[in-house]
Amino acid sequence: MKEVKTKTTRIGSLKFPNESKITGRSSTLRAAFIKAIIPTIGPNHPDFNMSDYDEGLRLLKHTNGGVKCSYCGERDASDLDHFRAIVKSKFASRYITDVYNLVPACGLCNQSKGGKDWRLWIEGKAAKNPKNRGIENLDEIIKNLDAFENWSNSKVNTLTQEFLDSKEFSEYMQSCENLIASFYEFQRNAEILKAKALTNLSNANEKDFRS
Repeated sequence: MKEVKTKTTRIGSLKFPNESKITGRSSTLRAAFIKAIIPTIGPNHPDFNMSDYDEGLRLLKHTNGGVKCSYCGERDASDLDHFRAIVKSKFASRYITDVYNLVPACGLCNQSKGGKDWRLWIEGKAAKNPKNRGIENLDEIIKNLDAFENWSNSKVNTLTQEFLDSKEFSEYMQSCENLIASFYEFQRNAEILKAKALTNLSNANEKDFRS
């Protein structure tokens, strides 16, 4: 089912709170289902390769004195961002969480990039991307990201197509779609209750002090 986006309303320059919709959580739920089955090869995993992690940092020109954001080079890195998105257009992208798919990033760049392709994002029109924030050494940053991408392309782990086409995975994702479909019934019930609530408002002048 298609997710309906709520149009933002403003009073002058101020953003008015949007009406909440249960169905507005569909994309979040799909992403959660996918992320829940994505393997993570982290520091406590036997296949974690610290040498390759350090090599990735070297290619991105991070120093031992501190790690800056790989995308803007301006702010301190606070996260390890998925260089290649693990969820793409509502589907698993095949990529997982490992050192070949993670780069240090600041919260601002991480949030702005989201699941976009790094190059399209960094050179695109997003208001908070490095280009539109006026980052001066962007060409050098892109060169470093290119080096990381070229190095990691032959090393990054991916889910097999056999797994993505498997009956188990298909049934798992169908259970997600069934849950989302139920949201629309819940939303219809919510709209009925909202209409009723609108006719049952009170204020201080009516001396209704129920909590």
